[in-house]
Amino acid sequence: MKKMIHPTSLAFIVLSFLFLTSHFALAGTYSSAADGGGLNNPLLISDSITAFFEEVMLHLQGIIAFLAVMFIVIGAILYMTAGGSQAMATAGKVCVTSAIIGLVLAGAGPSFLYQIKFSVYGDVNAAVPTDIAAAPTLIAIIGRVLTFLLSITGILGIIGLTISGLLYLLASGDSSQAQKAKEAVKYSLGGIAIAGAALIIVRQIILLLT
Repeated sequence: MKKMIHPTSLAFIVLSFLFLTSHFALAGTYSSAADGGGLNNPLLISDSITAFFEEVMLHLQGIIAFLAVMFIVIGAILYMTAGGSQAMATAGKVCVTSAIIGLVLAGAGPSFLYQIKFSVYGDVNAAVPTDIAAAPTLIAIIGRVLTFLLSITGILGIIGLTISGLLYLLASGDSSQAQKAKEAVKYSLGGIAIAGAALIIVRQIILLLT
């Protein structure tokens, strides 16, 4: 029995094709009369091999960013329309998680190249492409990501603490609801404490490594 193409896969293929064709079609416009006419190079590169790969990397980053955003939207739609289907909800979570991981790895590409160049040549003052030279180090990226995640954890802990307080105030003598509110307060305070301590530890580790 032949397998049918999933509608999501078909939509992905069509959108990717349209994006790529429109991208290079717009890039390949005619030059001005002063330049003697003709087609411009879509990559707008010089004769340097380094510049060529730099432009290729930038174009690939743009394509990956577009695909990542599209998959995040698709994953969110799958999750919202799951309707109690555990399989569809899991597929939505995996789709969003994979897209975010791919986007982070694509954004960290220049940093990987910079670290490799420094490890091989050991000279950070040597000529490197602008986007690679200006890229943050991997330690800086890890620090920013961890700081962001821990900040989100702290915010969620404060929100949970507020909701727990409201539940306790609205218990109206219901001992079970009051107990649940107390447990929620305990876990919220624990989450805030862990997030704060982890944030301090991460910053100290980054200071030691740098």
